[in-house]
Amino acid sequence: EEEEEAGGGEGGGMAMHDLMGMQRDESVEAVDEAFAKWVHTLRPLITNEGDEIRNLIGAMKGVSILVHMCQSCQDDDVVDDCIVVLHDLCSSPVALEELVVLGGLQVCVDILLDEERKDWVHLHMLMLLVRVVVTPDVKLSVMELGAAPAIIRLVTHSDTSIVKRALTLLVHCSTEEQNIEYFQSLGSMLIEPLLLLCENDFDSVVLGLATELLDKLVRSDSQREIFVKLNAVSALLRVLSHSLDPRPKEHAMSVLRLLCMDPTIRRGIIEKGGLA
Repeated sequence: EEEEEAGGGEGGGMAMHDLMGMQRDESVEAVDEAFAKWVHTLRPLITNEGDEIRNLIGAMKGVSILVHMCQSCQDDDVVDDCIVVLHDLCSSPVALEELVVLGGLQVCVDILLDEERKDWVHLHMLMLLVRVVVTPDVKLSVMELGAAPAIIRLVTHSDTSIVKRALTLLVHCSTEEQNIEYFQSLGSMLIEPLLLLCENDFDSVVLGLATELLDKLVRSDSQREIFVKLNAVSALLRVLSHSLDPRPKEHAMSVLRLLCMDPTIRRGIIEKGGLA
């Protein structure tokens, strides 16, 4: 009888354990909800107040909270608020270092890899990563954490703003030789979407970034073979004939010069009217 009054034996104990678990879950949910409201309030403030609010957020360990929210929250609006605030905070080297130390790069890459996220979340995440990849170690880490497939997927996006940021991120990371070797190992997975941009996109910034990457990828015999199989000559000649910007033209000419080491390709360029 005493056992029953105290909580019903084992069944009562389990019920109490479940109740405590529910209370903990509700507490965590309440804290996350409070953080979400805090971040939403911060988003316009950090833009308007500048360094003063950035320093205050830093003193409050705000980067840690924002990384936690990006990792744990499924609400795209909340995650987007966090990314935009982190982007602004990471103009500070201290905040940038804190993001890296806290494992924030993996969280960023995971969000890019999540195809269920809204387009604007991916856009702002690309903008954040472009700001973050300022040191060789970070540039290498982003690729080692598996970001390349997601970035390449976004290179083929219909939104030009997303395409530009994805290409910019790849270009920034391509300053490291180890990353170039990795990009080359991807073969047609990366080369083909870049050539498609050359064939179909009239945006000079997109063409400049795409041809810059192609110029870095064409350096070996095995890569040149892939270029030939993908009919790169036609795409590059299109850039030369249609682009008004000298930058993509220079890169396209550089790639064609390397491809022309093969006599067959030289003849193909002549047949396609490339001399004209």
